[in-house]
Amino acid sequence: MLLMSCVLGSAQSHWTVTEIPGQRDTAFLRMLFASDRVGWLLAGLNTILKTTDAGRTWTVLNTGLVRPGTDVSGLWFADEHRGWAAGAIDQQPTIWETGDGGESWSVEQSWPRAYGDANGAMLDIRFADATHGWAVGFNGGDAIIVASSDAGRHWKTQYTGAEITGQFQEVRCEDATNCWVLGPSGVMRTEDGGEYWRLIYFDNGLLFDIDVVGHSNVWVAGVWGHLLHATRRGTMWHRVPFTGMGTSFFVGVRFVSGDLGWACTTNGEILMTRDGGKTWIREASPIDHHWLGPEIVVGAMASTSSTLFAIANPGHLLARPIK
Repeated sequence: MLLMSCVLGSAQSHWTVTEIPGQRDTAFLRMLFASDRVGWLLAGLNTILKTTDAGRTWTVLNTGLVRPGTDVSGLWFADEHRGWAAGAIDQQPTIWETGDGGESWSVEQSWPRAYGDANGAMLDIRFADATHGWAVGFNGGDAIIVASSDAGRHWKTQYTGAEITGQFQEVRCEDATNCWVLGPSGVMRTEDGGEYWRLIYFDNGLLFDIDVVGHSNVWVAGVWGHLLHATRRGTMWHRVPFTGMGTSFFVGVRFVSGDLGWACTTNGEILMTRDGGKTWIREASPIDHHWLGPEIVVGAMASTSSTLFAIANPGHLLARPIK
């Protein structure tokens, strides 16, 4: 079934743009907030920046993660103090933990390479509550899913295989039993805490971002000018096409409620819906007034209770009030 939708005109800009001092050429990878005031940015070269004033200022943390052979790809905080990082040491999938808000990190668990000379890494990590968490990535040619049920002290492999996709790059948790995993060409989910994972969507294009809204709505950002929308716990999938997108594709999607959401594209466009994705409008972006050409790319989004943020690489953040 094809759910038809279109972009209806344009809306005035509610977005502001900020250049992070000292990070003009930095590529930001991930962004998240544990509260309205405290949040983190993961940048290239394993750099972690922290804000304690709702994103107005950012400080580079001296974490000890910037060392040869170390690569950090994912970041998650359960609160303002306890957090986890996902990545690799010497190409072996690795998970770190922190108890002081990201100031210092220690290795929680590392996995040996699947093959002697093969690369491996964890690419994303999320916790559904204080004790249940998942991390995803790859080891050799196999995509992997690992899980913890004791607040990250121990991790157990729940899935490994190459028959669906060679890696998983994102994981989203509804609760301790329902979880979604995104690969470049497919979506998997579990409804029993990971005892059984099943493929619920396959796409021969590239998939970049996933957002889960309650128990019934899932949105996936993908290529060739469309979003994917799943209802009924992923049993019904619809491709939402947009006119006038050219060769751009969606790289980020974020819903703050079942009705209110945003999506961003490789050419800097930001689209908003207030009716659960039935209709979308373009929001005027401050990027249009600051830069020309494709060198600025809008990427991952994160939110507090009052503000939506979007990465604008290199070295910038976009922000707008949620209302």
